[in-house]
Amino acid sequence: MVEDGATVYGKVRAGKDTLIHGRTTVRGPVIFGEHCQIGPNAYIGPYTSIGNDVTIRNSEVENSIIMDGAHIECGKRIVDSLIGMRAKVVSSDNVPKGLKLILGDLTYIGI
Repeated sequence: MVEDGATVYGKVRAGKDTLIHGRTTVRGPVIFGEHCQIGPNAYIGPYTSIGNDVTIRNSEVENSIIMDGAHIECGKRIVDSLIGMRAKVVSSDNVPKGLKLILGDLTYIGI
């Protein structure tokens, strides 16, 4: 489901009960699993694959793989990355912009 105020274009496939909130842009090709919460204030760029039960808020993700149960809410741009199952990426103040991450399962990182 896509809420008012969200922009979705290109090839985008979303699984059951995935919600794209307002103030969010999705630019395909992108694939979402089931039960995802995307936005508000998010950008999902092309060549991104997002697993089931993923939450992405206040962040940008492009050309990346986000595995099941991951939570991203960091206010940063994540590119060319692999985020493991149930990993959490949250904000911190000491990291430069433009991140390339490979995180294993159950990881917690403040950025």
